[in-house]
Amino acid sequence: MLCTSRHGSSSVRTTPLHPRFGVEIYGIDLRAVTAEKGYPEIREAFEAHSLLLFRGQQLDDDTHQALGSLFGPIEDRTMGKSGPKPPMDIMTNRLPDGTIAGEHEILTLDLIKLHCHIEPDQTEEDELLTTYEMAARLHAENYLRYQIDQPLGENIQLALLMLIAHWYRNREAVSTGRTTQGVMMPLAVTDLLAMERDYPSYT
Repeated sequence: MLCTSRHGSSSVRTTPLHPRFGVEIYGIDLRAVTAEKGYPEIREAFEAHSLLLFRGQQLDDDTHQALGSLFGPIEDRTMGKSGPKPPMDIMTNRLPDGTIAGEHEILTLDLIKLHCHIEPDQTEEDELLTTYEMAARLHAENYLRYQIDQPLGENIQLALLMLIAHWYRNREAVSTGRTTQGVMMPLAVTDLLAMERDYPSYT
């Protein structure tokens, strides 16, 4: 469908990804987005749908940083250890062997390492990552109100990966900068799991 925003633009086309969550956006080259051009429509869509998908974009790190900064200060969770610019997180369904993970791919240690930017041959923290994976499953099962079985749905798989990476990078509670209360689980994890949650029915 064609999305006409309150900013007067009608060049943004969207397709729903889910009845309650997320849209795919067409007609925007993210390399050309500025605070005045493109960003207002993107921000409006983000506020309305929480998740935006842009296919086929070619962004280098500098362009990606510039785009992210339009949404606010970029948080460096490495505490400056990676230099003046925080590293860019890459989310992909391409496994270390070059194959593409299926929709219900089992959550493997190699996939966890790929998501956390850890080389496959680095094994020093394998036990820690396995512990995080078990804890993430228990956390998700407690939220979902049912036991997670293989194969994993894509929403649950992505939520587990995000939660594991969050714990891996932050060994204690973190602050968003807007509040002094620590954030124990990224908001996107809750959004993804909410779509799979077993909600009680009332009669």
